[in-house]
Amino acid sequence: MVNVGIHLAVQNYASSITNSEAHVLCGTVGDLVCDELRFGSDYTWEEEGLIFTSRNIANRKFVVEDGQVSLSYSDAALAKDSTLKPEKLLPSKAYPNGLTVELTLTPNGTDVVSVQVVVRDSKGKVQAERVTEIKSLRP
Repeated sequence: MVNVGIHLAVQNYASSITNSEAHVLCGTVGDLVCDELRFGSDYTWEEEGLIFTSRNIANRKFVVEDGQVSLSYSDAALAKDSTLKPEKLLPSKAYPNGLTVELTLTPNGTDVVSVQVVVRDSKGKVQAERVTEIKSLRP
């Protein structure tokens, strides 16, 4: 019985740590994406998603690769300049215990973007989710 109790306690502890880390990751990614969009401008919706100007750099977009979010460049910009590389929003260590992020950007009016961040654990279970509406502060 002691073994069963210890095993359950360890499982509950690991689960609560993963859940806590997922909520921190969800909030952090959500804040970073929202800040880029809030201070960005020139939103255009193309087949590849939202293209915008960020930090006075045109033709930017968000991409998710292997469950990690990066700020990259539009396909057209990459075709013109192959030296352009995506910038990870967070280092790999910010995605502990197999956590992965899904990012969905949806237009909601002329200059409003709905940002949905979903964090899943290594088994694919949703651990945290956040939806935020963002309007650019720049004309």
